[in-house]
Amino acid sequence: EGSAEHGEAGSSDEPADNKPGVVREFMTASSQAIEDWQRRIDEQVQRVLSTMTHLPTLGAEVQKLRARIAELEKTLAEIEHRTDDKR
Repeated sequence: EGSAEHGEAGSSDEPADNKPGVVREFMTASSQAIEDWQRRIDEQVQRVLSTMTHLPTLGAEVQKLRARIAELEKTLAEIEHRTDDKR
């Protein structure tokens, strides 16, 4: 009976001895997973920010193109009007 108790105590001690290792492994794995997620999130945010920083430039370019198209349409209308007057 004494050896059975010792055996039970020994088997219950082993998981208790391993608990700090298991917890440490879990914490390390969790920390690494969180760092990986953070890195991925940072990369996505950088992509979005780089896209957004180009938006004002794009908006200005679009505005210039609109103005140029309006000028060309006006010139084309004047040329068409002169051509119609000569016929």
